[in-house]
Amino acid sequence: MTTEHVFATFPLRTTGVEQLVWLIRAAAEEKISPDDLIKSFRVFHEAVEQAGGMRQASPEEARLIWDVVWDLMYYSSDPSQEADPEEWRSLDSVMSTVRRSAQKLNELTASPQQPNYLQ
Repeated sequence: MTTEHVFATFPLRTTGVEQLVWLIRAAAEEKISPDDLIKSFRVFHEAVEQAGGMRQASPEEARLIWDVVWDLMYYSSDPSQEADPEEWRSLDSVMSTVRRSAQKLNELTASPQQPNYLQ
């Protein structure tokens, strides 16, 4: 999967929630690979935190982003090799959360108060 062209729409002007939402949506829509999401999301999440914290548009948006953060914190490429396998998330589990979160984020942004960060 070639994704370089997709990143042309990535929001670079400021470090913020819009970058995390973009990554969630792009991964859910298969515009970026799960590998790209896994490699990028934590880096951008930490950058957002260091830049002064996250300013989500709503508590619902915060929870949906946190669901992805949580799954990625406990992601293992092979949960069966971990000390407590049931505590770890597989790629399928992570991507299920990403798709669900993206769908809910899209529903939130369908209202005029919420920006759509992929456009």
